[in-house]
Amino acid sequence: MAMRVVVGDLRVQRIDRRNGRRSWTIVWPEGTEHREADRFLREHDGSGTQRTYAYLLVDHLRWLERECLTLDRVVLRDLERYMGIVGAEVTMPLGEPGNAHTGMRRCRLRQPV
Repeated sequence: MAMRVVVGDLRVQRIDRRNGRRSWTIVWPEGTEHREADRFLREHDGSGTQRTYAYLLVDHLRWLERECLTLDRVVLRDLERYMGIVGAEVTMPLGEPGNAHTGMRRCRLRQPV
């Protein structure tokens, strides 16, 4: 897998522990942790799936930001659209295909203060 530096976007951050183990979290472009994501990922600390969860979660969080949605405003239809975008078969209204894109919205969500 090619490594690249992500600038100006949410990113997965590796944490090297003193005991030689690694953990993974998600950080904002400014480098501060995404609290909700970190809370979820800590539940899987030390598991073989934490890194995978982090990369899937950062993709979802980037989509939320692009769609101008906050975690407290997401509804089931939003999640169905997201699942359609990532390849799941989802029945959409008016016969839209399950992976129909709704268009790019212009907004930039920032870390809560």
